[in-house]
This record gives sequence, C-alpha cells and structure tokens, in this order.
Amino acid sequence: MDIRTSVIMASRVIYAIQWFVLAPPIAEIQATFNIPSYLVGWVPLSFFIGAALLQVPSAYISSRLGAKRTLIIGMIVLGAFTSLAGLSSNLWELLALRAVSGVGAALFFSSAAYALVELNRGKEGIVMGLYNAFYGVGSLIGLLWGYMDDLLEWRAATIIAGALAIVMGLMDLYELRGFERRPTYAIGNIRKSLSIAIGISGVWGAYYVVSELLPYQVAHLFGYGSFHAGLIAEGLIVASILGGFMTNAFFNKAGDKLRLLIMVTIASSLPLYFMWISNPLVEFLLGALSGFFNDMAFSVAYAITATRGGALSLAFVNFMNMIIGIWLQPLFTAVSAYYGYLIGWVVITTVSLLLAAPLINESRIGTKSP
Repeated sequence: MDIRTSVIMASRVIYAIQWFVLAPPIAEIQATFNIPSYLVGWVPLSFFIGAALLQVPSAYISSRLGAKRTLIIGMIVLGAFTSLAGLSSNLWELLALRAVSGVGAALFFSSAAYALVELNRGKEGIVMGLYNAFYGVGSLIGLLWGYMDDLLEWRAATIIAGALAIVMGLMDLYELRGFERRPTYAIGNIRKSLSIAIGISGVWGAYYVVSELLPYQVAHLFGYGSFHAGLIAEGLIVASILGGFMTNAFFNKAGDKLRLLIMVTIASSLPLYFMWISNPLVEFLLGALSGFFNDMAFSVAYAITATRGGALSLAFVNFMNMIIGIWLQPLFTAVSAYYGYLIGWVVITTVSLLLAAPLINESRIGTKSP
C-alpha cells in the first residue's frame, strides 16, 4: 500500500474504536445515569442516529468540499465529541454528544471509501475487504478498551479514545495533501443499490447487537466487569477481520457477485439463533462464526456498490443499513427485558434474514451484478 492508502486504513482503525468505545462499560454507564434496562439500547442508538442522518448529505458535502477535506473534518468531529461524551453530566447530554460523534463518522465513511477506490482503481474487491478488515481491527481495540475503563474509569478512557481520532485527523491532513478529487453526486445512482442497501441492513444491525449489547448480556448473566464482558464479543470481531482479509479470494472466484452476497449474508445470520445459550464459550464461538461471514458480506456489498455508483451509493447503503438495522438494538433490549434472551435473539435473527429478501428477489429476476 502507498502512504495515502495506508493513512486512510489507519484512520479506519481509529474511526472504528469510536463506534465501540462505550460498549464494554455500558453496564457502568447504566449505573452512572440510572438507566432502565429497556432503554440501555439507546446509548449506542444515539450514535447511529447521528451517523444515519448525515450519510447521504455527507456525500453531497464531499462533492462540494472534496473527499479529503470531508474525511478530515469527519475524523476531528468524531474524536472531539467522543471525548466530550466522557464529560457528560446526565444521560440526555451523553446521547446528544454521541449523536454528534455519529455525524463525524458519517462524514468520514463514504469519503474515505471513495478516496480508497480512486487511489486503487481496478482493485475494488481487495481495498474494500481491507477497509472492512481494518474496521474490524479498530472494533477489536474498541472492545478491548474495557481494560482502559477498568484502569482509569470509563469517563477518562473515553476522553483518551476521542483524542486519538483528533490526532489521526491531523495526520490525514498532512499525508493526503495534493489529493483533491471530488465524487459526483448523481441521485440516479441510488436506485442501482437499493436492494443491497435493504438486503444487508439486517446483518448490519445484528452485528451491532452482538458487539454492543452482548457485553451487557454477559455482564448481566455472569457479573463480568467491563474488560471481561467486552472480551466475549471479541470472537465476532477477530473472525470479522479474517473475513475481511479473505474477501478478495472469494470475490474474484465468484461468477455471480450478488449470489455470493446472499450466501454470506445468510451464513452470518444463522448462528445468532443460538446466541441465547448461557455459556460464555458458546457465545464467543457463535459470534466468531457470524463475524467471519458478516465482514465478508459488507466487503462484497461495498465492492459491488462502489462499482455501481461510487461515493453516493456507498453513503446510501450505509444510510439504509442504519435507519433499518439500527432498530435491532432497542428491539433486542426491549424483547429480552420482557421475554428473555432466547426470544430476543430469535426475533432479531429472524428480522435479519427477512430483510435479505430484496437481494434474493434481485438474483431471482436475473439482475446482474458487476
């Protein structure tokens, strides 16, 4: 990788940490602000709302300011408001600050992906696989951030995590100098990616139920602290990194990229039907199996989308993932609070599979993917 590709990949790692930094201490946050169990899902949800609302507008901003400026602004906003979340004095302040952090994440995502594709033309499969693999690396670090929470207390640990993103944004500013390309903003491109946008929204939501809320389930059932609770969800993240790195081999060999996407989407969802089993090792292994195919699903989806419609289509896919998949988190906590974890996992897994229907329909009618 050249230096510009490398710095974007490094930024992707730091970016991912910000998504997960509040997952390991979520039980401590609940105690700090006295949050009812059925509302715990709103802590990660607030971040996703901010990220969702700015996904498509971020593509327009990128077309006006350029991909480089947009991704740099995104990194700095993401980091600054993550740090400020560590200083929040009540639940509503925390939710608002995390929502603005999500805005920064939206500004970064499609602009950084667009820049990678432009810097690596003809290698969309491998760069999108790496883009998602490095997201997995950052996710792993974010979940291991529970060690920092145990060492320093969650507020100080969160401030430090945000500061890393600010520093990374300044590194982007220096290393990407001279890269001034602007993506086009053609609304017609959205139609080309509608089935993908809806079809993978369920596995998108399920991924974050496991990574953000499995630590809460583990802490609740087994009394684990932040570090050990976050560790149980690491199976999902570690395997997802492997899936991201292996995407290119599957992508190049697949004659029908859309059918490959359908297969890995279904394979990612099925293990979650059994995540209710109250055994930490089983939960770790099931998460790993799901994560391997989950990251591959997103890498394949992003590679197809980048070819079909560029930055706007990528932003649209992420937007639809969020506005649909985002609700699996509060759905899971609400159902589990009233009916138990077995029903909670069955419900969100079934919803995830049902949302894949547009992909199956597109494949059935013979629409070709690149």
